[in-house]
Amino acid sequence: MLTYQQAQQILDAAESIYSAQTIAQTLQRLAADITKVLSQQQPLVLCVMGGAVVFAGQLLPQLRFPLDFDYVHLTRYGNELTGGEIRWRVEPRESVKDRVVLVLDDILDEGITLAAVRDKVLENGAKAFYSAVLTEKETGKPKPFQADFVGLTVPDRYVFGFGMDIHGAWRNLPAIYAVKIKPEIGRAMFAIIGGSGMTQLSCLEISHRQIIRTPYGEPSGPLTFGKMKNEDIVFLARHGHGHTIPPHAVNYRANLWALHSLKPSHVIAVASVGGIRSDLAPGRLVIPDQIIDYTHGRKFTYFDNTEQHVTHIDFTLPYCQQTRALLLQAAKNANEAIIDGGVYAATQGPRLETAAEINRLERDGVDMVGMTGMPEAALARELGLNYATIAVVANYAAGRGTNVTGIPLKEIYMVLEQAMVGVRNILEHVVSCHGD
Repeated sequence: MLTYQQAQQILDAAESIYSAQTIAQTLQRLAADITKVLSQQQPLVLCVMGGAVVFAGQLLPQLRFPLDFDYVHLTRYGNELTGGEIRWRVEPRESVKDRVVLVLDDILDEGITLAAVRDKVLENGAKAFYSAVLTEKETGKPKPFQADFVGLTVPDRYVFGFGMDIHGAWRNLPAIYAVKIKPEIGRAMFAIIGGSGMTQLSCLEISHRQIIRTPYGEPSGPLTFGKMKNEDIVFLARHGHGHTIPPHAVNYRANLWALHSLKPSHVIAVASVGGIRSDLAPGRLVIPDQIIDYTHGRKFTYFDNTEQHVTHIDFTLPYCQQTRALLLQAAKNANEAIIDGGVYAATQGPRLETAAEINRLERDGVDMVGMTGMPEAALARELGLNYATIAVVANYAAGRGTNVTGIPLKEIYMVLEQAMVGVRNILEHVVSCHGD
């Protein structure tokens, strides 16, 4: 048992990774997902004691369908930080024979404990087995068990709060905390979001891929981790690995939240655009400094909880000036021609614009038009990320340049393939600049 002072010292030194508000939003999503699958099954819900008590207590009132309830108690940890052998303390009192069983637990760590529960339940004749966990720890190792419903992803550190303890303490915290690890000196991860023409980063020495779950659903795909010029990099393909997600259907909130959870030093977004201004010819690279939002119907903010105070952010300069300067210096060092500044118009897509719409955008002061710049830039600002964009001019906009009567779509991909060589060169010099 910890003393008061010891417990307080642990909390003071820990890092808050998920707030009470985020957990509440996650529970709402989990309840909706579970309801879709089990609302007609009258499941037997088994709570894994004692870590899942808070999780179950908050989740069950949101499951608005008939169910039965019991609990199991087994442990590998006790009050220790590392797991040992499985010790069963209480098996289900209710018969699981021919029942649909839903097990609730606080965390899926190595998967050994929940695998033991699954095996016990199925051995005793359950008709079907489901599991829901508040958190899953990203260990980077294969697991003998996969949960059906997962709330949040947590780093491979000891976490506590919201039912999870550390040395027996702090189960009662409304948020989730992680024990801090000492960062390596000089380590600062860059995050790169690839758009059309960059669904993978060929210059990245890949170490692993990782799925990160968020309160806002899953990102566009697994995050790819590796090194570029000996610097840590995480890469996310905005439209999915196979470029299958259209601009209006991208889960921008999940994408930015997943990157934010890694605490990157900078987020660099690569986006293809159509050139409106006369000097923005196909193949040119631009670092925009302003943006106008013409999108509609997208999930555009994290601050949409009507039970919280209204939150405003300053968006006068929508891109991080430090990150923009870093990109411009990298382009100079790489001997890549780049245009400093320009107004980006974010349109809904996935169709391209009419010539009349481009005329209107030009009257609004727009220099280039794309489909993914918003709400991505605004969400990055809400999260406090150092975010900027490299815009790749893929084509003249409708009615401009050689595209007076139409846009040859096949040529777009040829232009992007060639232009991405310069983008990759700039990105390599970005991490070199930052390393220096």
